[in-house]
Amino acid sequence: MGDDRLWDRVAPRYDRIVRWFGKSYPEIRVMLGEDLAGCRRGLEIAAGIGQFTAALAGACDQVIATDISPAMIELLTQRLTADG
Repeated sequence: MGDDRLWDRVAPRYDRIVRWFGKSYPEIRVMLGEDLAGCRRGLEIAAGIGQFTAALAGACDQVIATDISPAMIELLTQRLTADG
């Protein structure tokens, strides 16, 4: 099984999995926003479902988020659309 298919299978449950080890994520989002404030462009590699993408988008004029898994990108897109 390719890595992309593995992550496609994990994608629907990824939010729940991340909660187990993502306790520091709110702090990381704040630091990203502060450290990257005013940047023109940001590139997020292995963006997953977008745990940090909104923070990057708030700090940078343009963000490109990539992931090997189309399912992860679909969930990321849904999350960002819902968040405005």
